[in-house]
Amino acid sequence: MKQVRDTEGAITLEACIVVPIFVALMLLLNGAFVLFMGQQILTHTLIQTAKSLALDPYSTQRLGENSVETDDLLVDIISIGSDGYISNEAWYDDPDALEGIVKERYIKYLREESSASTALLEILGVEGGIGGLDFSECTLEDGILTLKLKYTQNYVYDATGLAAFTREIGAKVKLFEYVQGS
Repeated sequence: MKQVRDTEGAITLEACIVVPIFVALMLLLNGAFVLFMGQQILTHTLIQTAKSLALDPYSTQRLGENSVETDDLLVDIISIGSDGYISNEAWYDDPDALEGIVKERYIKYLREESSASTALLEILGVEGGIGGLDFSECTLEDGILTLKLKYTQNYVYDATGLAAFTREIGAKVKLFEYVQGS
């Protein structure tokens, strides 16, 4: 008896098996990249926020205390285009204002506007957008500013809603030229 070898349609069958597996692996890998990218963006933004906040005492106490024209000019130069990046108020003397000023500065560094920040956080899978960022554990003790950010990040391609990761990141800086109570 002669065996018939019909290979017609074999490539289609193989493709039907391999392509969905390949696509699923690529989506899994892409989702992992989005998780890591989100963590990197949020961590970098927290570090930039901490560095920026560390300079505020210098700009308010040292540059703002003299009435010499060069100091006023320097303050004006620093303030150009820095709306939201520098504060002329002594927020560091009011412990109740810390969480609000940190969140405001963080959003400014994340994206210029809160709507753009919300859109970015949605792309990165941060639960609750800006409202999902928790800065309640930020402290200022003896001139050391400790920033802690807690948030929940969802896996981008999670159909079940089970892949949510609670993350906590932090940064610690010494306030530049900080004199307590002045």
